[in-house]
Amino acid sequence: MILRNGGDTLRHRLVRLFFTWLLVYPAVTLLLAVMQPIIENWSLPLQTLLLTGVLVPLLSLVVVPLANRAHRAIGSAGDGSPGEPDRS
Repeated sequence: MILRNGGDTLRHRLVRLFFTWLLVYPAVTLLLAVMQPIIENWSLPLQTLLLTGVLVPLLSLVVVPLANRAHRAIGSAGDGSPGEPDRS
């Protein structure tokens, strides 16, 4: 095993980090593309406030739970196990 930390290997944590980035990058890009015409004249702190105010709940409540559910379904497909229960 590569360094255990609370049951997670370093490799598992790096894979999870990569997939989180894969979810965040398109969400930020899409949100900026949609919002840019509206907020282009706002100050940077206000733009950041609005972007994070929309992005954090969207990712936390919608995107990441759906991705976790899909990951569990793919991970348990074919091994006969039901996967971990959804704790959200």
